[in-house]
Amino acid sequence: MLKALARGLLGDYAIYRVGLVRPVTPLTLPEGLRVGEVYRHELQAAIEPELRDSAWYLGPEARAYACFEGAHVLALACCWWGERYRARRSWPIGTSDAKLVHLVTLPAARGRGLAPLLIQHAEAALRAEGHAGLYARVWFSNQPSLRAFDRAGWTPVGTLVEINPLKLRKPWQIRLPVW
Repeated sequence: MLKALARGLLGDYAIYRVGLVRPVTPLTLPEGLRVGEVYRHELQAAIEPELRDSAWYLGPEARAYACFEGAHVLALACCWWGERYRARRSWPIGTSDAKLVHLVTLPAARGRGLAPLLIQHAEAALRAEGHAGLYARVWFSNQPSLRAFDRAGWTPVGTLVEINPLKLRKPWQIRLPVW
């Protein structure tokens, strides 16, 4: 009932927690798994629709990392930076920062702690390429994602609220820093 009332008053809305992934003690990768970069053609050839549908995230100013069991992708993290990210009109980041824009773990692989490992790997790989920080936004009530980011060393920096009471082309944004 509260959701219906909020949608009626605010139009389409979104509430995200925004954070910065900081280098922390690396989590241990389970035996038989590896983490590395994954490419668009690999995602386009995937059997799982969750992976195939993620191929569009790749292109200029983008990188994707996956957790593999053999040749099979179990989890995926896609990151953007530069103009590709700025065009998204979300949380402002520095010119040398990147943003984790998509994270998915296949249903059969959930509960194994793969997302935090993948987040940590993406942060370290991007830092090695010269990026200063890796940001992410998570739906405020998505507890599994919030736990995964917390385990990966995520530090909240603010809350992003988007509302569209007038059904405008672009919603209004309210950026609230963490106090």
